[in-house]
Amino acid sequence: MNKKTIVNIQLLRAFAALAVVLFHTSAHFFAIGGKDSGNIFSFFKQFGYAGVDVFFVISGYIIWVSTRKVTGVSGVMSYVYNRATRIYLGYWPYFFILLGLAYYFAPNFLEGIDFSGSFFLTQPYLNQLLLKVSWTLRYELYFYLCFAVLLLLPRKLVLPSLIFAFLLIVCIQLYGFFVLEIYQPDNFHKATPMYAFYLSPFCLEFLLGCFVGVYFENKRVKNLLPIILIGAVSFVAALYYQENFIKGNLTWGYYINQRVMLFGLVAISMLISLIEFEKREKVFLPKLSLLLGGASYSLYLSHTIILYFMYHFGLRDYLQSLGGYQVGIMLLVVLLIVAYSVVHYLWIEQPLMKMSRKFKSRIQRLINFNKSVTS
Repeated sequence: MNKKTIVNIQLLRAFAALAVVLFHTSAHFFAIGGKDSGNIFSFFKQFGYAGVDVFFVISGYIIWVSTRKVTGVSGVMSYVYNRATRIYLGYWPYFFILLGLAYYFAPNFLEGIDFSGSFFLTQPYLNQLLLKVSWTLRYELYFYLCFAVLLLLPRKLVLPSLIFAFLLIVCIQLYGFFVLEIYQPDNFHKATPMYAFYLSPFCLEFLLGCFVGVYFENKRVKNLLPIILIGAVSFVAALYYQENFIKGNLTWGYYINQRVMLFGLVAISMLISLIEFEKREKVFLPKLSLLLGGASYSLYLSHTIILYFMYHFGLRDYLQSLGGYQVGIMLLVVLLIVAYSVVHYLWIEQPLMKMSRKFKSRIQRLINFNKSVTS
């Protein structure tokens, strides 16, 4: 693990991944007769999907702090290589795992799937993706690509460009929301790719993460209480809003602005608080945080595959036949998912990333050798 790794951010990554896992597991919990109140699954059903918002904010912060010394075309290309291999080498094993399982055991699952678009993460429509949760990786790749372009500018122009992008997206979204009324449920199908992706409110979460990185370059948070209160109030407001105004949750696309405004603030509050705690030498569960935070990408990608085939092979029906103890039973399923994800991370993901770093080093040595010969 890199010495510069912020342990508390790994904890936040682990929490975000587990929140998404519990959110998706809650549907299976209710299917086997679980109660819709008073337990961990009914609790995370209300907001677990917002783990994605936390991931986006973290990504923005990490990109800012990890590129402070990146300069020139070679530095940008190195950054692009690192980001691309991180995304694809973590994702492709699960692509092939799901493809193989579906081909042999559930061929109907593959109907209507865009395989090349799913493989390269270019397919914009959720129903045509092989692994549905990979929709978030399109945003990650898009942001990394945009940031790579910005890194080609003089460093002093990068932050003003990010501020301009933030204000542009806010203005475009306000116009779409209030004037064009794109985010009315009946109108949302008319949303152009500009609103739905390229200038999506999700981009604001990446940018907010960048701004947190900018802030902590020279400043500290003296009083964390207001930050924590903002996050807590935003969290309660999000739950109240979706329960009393939309009678559902904020996962639907036409509620994306409200989602980002509310859960985005929660994510930023958590990020700032945990960074500041670590700067004060308050680190939470360091060994577990590093392990589960490292495995969070694997955890995020693996869980829907495991849950789907648990359903496909009739295990869910078997669990339902057992009667009570639904909370304990499904918590064991979650533990199984976590255990597999950690093993996958240690035995597959880490070795692949190690190979990619070695390959990169060899290419760099070859390039430097050719330069020395021709100079």
